[in-house]
Amino acid sequence: KELFAGKFILKSSMLTSKSKERLRNEIRLHRSLSARDDSSKIVKFINYFETDDYYVIVMELCENKSMRELIKSRKNITEAEARYYLWQIVESLEYIHKNMILHHDLKLGNILLTKDLKIKICDFGLAEKLGTSTFTTKMCGTPNYIAPEVIKKEAHSYPADIWALGVLLYTFLTGKPPFETSSVQMTYGRIKESLFYFPPASKTALSSDAKDLITKILIVDPDKRLCLSQIKTHSFFKEYV
Repeated sequence: KELFAGKFILKSSMLTSKSKERLRNEIRLHRSLSARDDSSKIVKFINYFETDDYYVIVMELCENKSMRELIKSRKNITEAEARYYLWQIVESLEYIHKNMILHHDLKLGNILLTKDLKIKICDFGLAEKLGTSTFTTKMCGTPNYIAPEVIKKEAHSYPADIWALGVLLYTFLTGKPPFETSSVQMTYGRIKESLFYFPPASKTALSSDAKDLITKILIVDPDKRLCLSQIKTHSFFKEYV
């Protein structure tokens, strides 16, 4: 008598061998991450089955939906709230990367909230196991969150996920992604140059610590981008360390 969430994928939308392999990969990676004792920061994989019309992934239910709904209803959140959520997301990413997996699609809609407002990362549909090779050239993700090196089709690794953290923090505090424009190509152009602006203080006042952290994450060169341990020791998180 437990409630679970279900991800239903229409079989009619998965006709190519590539799309079926992507689904198999998602199930394989999500199941492997859920099998560990320290997997509390991701949505727990429960089971998988098929019906005549659907492929179904059964997962734990997160009662408060996702960060996308939260930001949509609130417009933006306070720095204290952003700090609380981002710290958990960083720890989730530490766990995922420790298992040599690149998430590739970290965004508001893939960050779920439990009934007690704890973070759970979901959707490993674009994730990739890097294994002994620490780089990939796969071009994928959601336009507003894709790192410059991914757009340029360069070999990339875990810093591509870290880029998304900067986008998330900016979005938490201002209500919209830093590189959003009216067209995907314009957005990609701004991402490749890391061209973004902080809103005027009269509209949304961001602290110097928040601005500094965002700026040091949204660096075009992935080798100069902050790593997860550096993010956790940044002055934005001074209350947490």
